[in-house]
Amino acid sequence: MDENNELEKPKNTQKWPILKISLWLVLIAFLQLIFVPCMCAKGQVKIMMAFSLDALFIIRVVIAYVIKEEGRAWIGYLIVLASTIIVIPLLFG
Repeated sequence: MDENNELEKPKNTQKWPILKISLWLVLIAFLQLIFVPCMCAKGQVKIMMAFSLDALFIIRVVIAYVIKEEGRAWIGYLIVLASTIIVIPLLFG
């Protein structure tokens, strides 16, 4: 057995697609503005929660870009971010 095989990266990894993630983030933020109403103080809290999660996601993407992270974890982050469109209005009814 070759000792170098243990140190090789798996062939199915890929860098995070920053452009695709950015486009999805813009779409999700637009949908949050539409579906998370902010007409009153309670609505302001809802939209601030949504945008706070967006900001955390942006920080996570920047970190992944800087350290050249590979894999498909970004898909999970986008799913969580997209679920805020439904979850935040339900939590803060």
